[in-house]
Amino acid sequence: MKRLFKKSEYEKTFEGRFVLNYKGFDIYEYQSFDRLRFTFWYSSIDSDYYSSIETIKDCEFLIDRIVGDTI
Repeated sequence: MKRLFKKSEYEKTFEGRFVLNYKGFDIYEYQSFDRLRFTFWYSSIDSDYYSSIETIKDCEFLIDRIVGDTI
């Protein structure tokens, strides 16, 4: 699916960690304290992101909430 907004400068640093595009939001993976975590941005602003998410399903749930809130 096409992205809903331009990438922030901070989000661009995660490009090599891309996992999935869900409803126009790019989800990325990263390691934190030897655990795999996920993150995604919900606008073009560097500080508008969720991180430390444990599963992709949790990311999808949050995105569904965001998309539902904007309808």
